[in-house]
Amino acid sequence: MLRNDFLRFIVGIENGTIDHEKLAKLAESLDPVLVFFALRYIREKYPVGDPRGSGVTERLVELTTNHPQLIKASKKGGQDSLVEWFDDTYTLRTYFTDLDGFADLIVEKFDS
Repeated sequence: MLRNDFLRFIVGIENGTIDHEKLAKLAESLDPVLVFFALRYIREKYPVGDPRGSGVTERLVELTTNHPQLIKASKKGGQDSLVEWFDDTYTLRTYFTDLDGFADLIVEKFDS
């Protein structure tokens, strides 16, 4: 369930399949460290100015503008030791073509 919610949150932003109100509710059910990793994944995969990510960037801005508590949660989650573990061991770019693998890795480590 946690893995599915984490994936739904990322894919909802990425593909625009979930409106920002539902995304915010979904994010509320996630731990701040998972919100951090989800938003970081989106930001790094679709950097500002990248034309293929313009829709994604617009959705992310709409989400975080209308729901600033997500930024607060993400900042809190960014201080978790899981972030340091990930950064010391992996690169996010590796998972841009393997979102399922990224979700498995993060949620498995989070649960342990």
